Amino acid sequence: MEVIEAIPRADAAIAAERIAVTAALPAHGHSFLELAVVSSGTGVHRTRSGERRIGPGEVVLIRPGQWHAYDDPEGLVVWNLYIAARTLTAELAVLRSDPLVAALVSAKIAEADGEAMARPAPEQRDGGQILTGTAARRPPDGTGTREPTRPPAARPEIIEPYLAALAAPPDGGAGDGLMRLGNLLVVLAHLVPVLLARSPGQLPRSPHPAVMAATDLLHADPARPWALPELARQVHLSAPHLCRCFVRDLGISPLRYLERYRLELAAELLLASDLTISQISSRVGLADPNYLARRFRAAHGFTPSRYRAAFASAGAHDPGEEPGHG
Repeated sequence: MEVIEAIPRADAAIAAERIAVTAALPAHGHSFLELAVVSSGTGVHRTRSGERRIGPGEVVLIRPGQWHAYDDPEGLVVWNLYIAARTLTAELAVLRSDPLVAALVSAKIAEADGEAMARPAPEQRDGGQILTGTAARRPPDGTGTREPTRPPAARPEIIEPYLAALAAPPDGGAGDGLMRLGNLLVVLAHLVPVLLARSPGQLPRSPHPAVMAATDLLHADPARPWALPELARQVHLSAPHLCRCFVRDLGISPLRYLERYRLELAAELLLASDLTISQISSRVGLADPNYLARRFRAAHGFTPSRYRAAFASAGAHDPGEEPGHG
């Protein structure tokens, strides 16, 4: 498989770019979080879980460490929003009590293979009737063909001015950081509900203070041999209560959250450092390199060495320089 690496400019916590995909875009890895919204046209979007044709209004979330590709583009134009992994635990950390920001880092819109996709609902057949979306309702009189319901789709024209502002290099002026953060929040406020709509019952909610405190501890020291009872004691909850809060608020258990974070950190180190696999394994808290290899492959579809060879060799991509890499 041909691969390339695409990352935001090194000094950018938040970046965006508009891409006209005029030819197949090979598989590329990420050490950052990417939200892509289709502005116009269609194309086949491919991840390790499979492929499907996407079109206007569809939104894709690719978590750090994952890869994706575009094939068979037909007038495909995509806006990409890049959020550096450190931003999720730094600039956005102060806003993580916001339900939409919390949803972005949760497992509610990020499946096990790292991809979440929201799309205008395809047609489905049920007993010979054409339905659209995941549900349909009958007319008030209970007769006739059921009326289709559609999950919301993104409206790129609404957020394009804010994405364009994020695509411009930071000017370093007073208030520039706040302006960029504000633009980011407008974009997230539009896109995150669209992503959540694909999972019935997954509603945004403010995390319990103990969940936020626990994630702070895990981010600060991922190499520590954490056990659930110890983590729960440090945030003053019982282990079962903390686990319930995590699953309710983030859609994932505390130790599963920690493993996901460790594997994403490992992916970043594979791309951005010359550390050996053993050194990376120790740094992220998975002291056995063989265990790291098994878990990394289960999450990302590559062993760590293959991932590094595939995605780190092509170097960094600056969104402001070379259109077509997203």
